[in-house]
Amino acid sequence: MIIESIVIARSRSVHKLLNDNCVVPDRLSILNQFPDFATAKRFLLQFPVDLLLVDLDLAGANFREWYGSLPSQPLLVCLADTRQNVVNAFNLDAVDCVVRPFDNARFRQTIEKTKKAMEIRRSSNESARPYIFVRSQYQLVKIMFEDIQYIAAENDFIRIHRHGKSSVKANITMRDLADTLPPWRFVRIHRTFIVPVDKIRRYDSNQLFLGETRFPVGISFRGAIDRSIGKTSSL
Repeated sequence: MIIESIVIARSRSVHKLLNDNCVVPDRLSILNQFPDFATAKRFLLQFPVDLLLVDLDLAGANFREWYGSLPSQPLLVCLADTRQNVVNAFNLDAVDCVVRPFDNARFRQTIEKTKKAMEIRRSSNESARPYIFVRSQYQLVKIMFEDIQYIAAENDFIRIHRHGKSSVKANITMRDLADTLPPWRFVRIHRTFIVPVDKIRRYDSNQLFLGETRFPVGISFRGAIDRSIGKTSSL
């Protein structure tokens, strides 16, 4: 799971500190940096992110109103210049507050806290949400779970095949997508395929069928398939 974030801070020293210590390629990506909330919001309206890294000096009386106006609600990590300001961060329901200066080891703790908060939020929302958004080229595309026929890997991308609709080529890895999809609805059966659990018709140790279409089964994924089938129905 790669956490997508933006930075909102006026000070260039804050931006440099974050660039030096916060970019962990396999865990966190900083998509953009902004000096104020107005420009940040224009970006967020087009490109929702998982996390806001906000300089606490900018988070004044109007911050809650600004945050509530966002179409999605990213998690929040505050950056404080003194320990006295930390309490203000948690009054804003921040996942964490990091006091400057900090190093890479300290920020890795923040990443772990953010990851856990994302997992809790996802588990509470997934049962009610019948769709996901994926990034395809320069836009976000809404994919209804019921439309998904199967998902296949294509080099550095994945392609979502849909019933009665065109397929969607998305900028996400199979691993990250598998972590995002609800496990009771979808299962990864091979390094190159994810399928809907309720569409599985036949399955043995080497192959699986959706209707009459055959898919290979990877050895390392057999346990996950067995657990998924056991949770839904006996074949």
